[in-house]
Amino acid sequence: MKYLWIMMVTVTVVIMAVFFYAYIYFPTQEAPEVVDEVNEDFSKNGSRGYDDDTKVKVGEHLDDVVIFTFNRNNPQALQRFLLDYDGMLNENILEENLRNQNYIAVLRALWSEENAQKRLEWLKKKESESHPILLFELAVEVIKEEPNLENFQKSLYYLELAKYRTDLDAVCVNDSSARAAPQSLYQTYSRAVADVVDRAPNLKNQLTQSVLQGVDKEVLTQLLSALQEIELQIDALPSPEWVSTHALRKLLSNKKIITTEKKCLDTRKRMIKSFIRNISNKLKKYNS
Repeated sequence: MKYLWIMMVTVTVVIMAVFFYAYIYFPTQEAPEVVDEVNEDFSKNGSRGYDDDTKVKVGEHLDDVVIFTFNRNNPQALQRFLLDYDGMLNENILEENLRNQNYIAVLRALWSEENAQKRLEWLKKKESESHPILLFELAVEVIKEEPNLENFQKSLYYLELAKYRTDLDAVCVNDSSARAAPQSLYQTYSRAVADVVDRAPNLKNQLTQSVLQGVDKEVLTQLLSALQEIELQIDALPSPEWVSTHALRKLLSNKKIITTEKKCLDTRKRMIKSFIRNISNKLKKYNS
């Protein structure tokens, strides 16, 4: 986290991910085309394939949410969503998609919603439900509302919390390739935040090393509190099923690759204790 401030004020992050049979280089190749090609390939081969219906059950779609979020930093793709989708017009369907963890449909609705305040208010309302993708989205919307130092701090907090939450989901996937999801999402959304900061010269001028050290301490304090709260509700977190779409084994077969409920819960408990211990130690160093 000590190097996060460099990422926030620089817009030169290059994202590379291995995805089935191709290398995807962002932003030199548009992610939507690659996603469509992979879904079409699976459809031809008799798998469940790509289903554009916005109402699907958990685990019944092969779309890789992590890869799909590459659209976040593609202006042409976002413009396409504005033209092709109806925003948050039907909130009942939006809520149903969220319950079913059809995050791609949720993202389509958010990205095609032209009312920024409506997006932000809905994301804030959903914060307590601890959906990692929505926390990442909130990180961007907060800084977009008003690019100032206070919102920059909030944005960093949401980025970090979303990454921890993705980690807690990824450990429940019985395929190590899914463990790349947290960092990939973190890079994608950090880039989106950095783009906002880069267009705000007053904020950029404020981000000196001494200021960022103070921000870092405040973010750690907020994270510690949030993770302690999550630890108390660890058995009620949303399903980790969505991360499995980023695993190569999920693409190659329809086999269930989520660990048992007990193993998932036990692993999550151990991991969050480790997170809390590490953050507590960092804060002690700040205060010593």
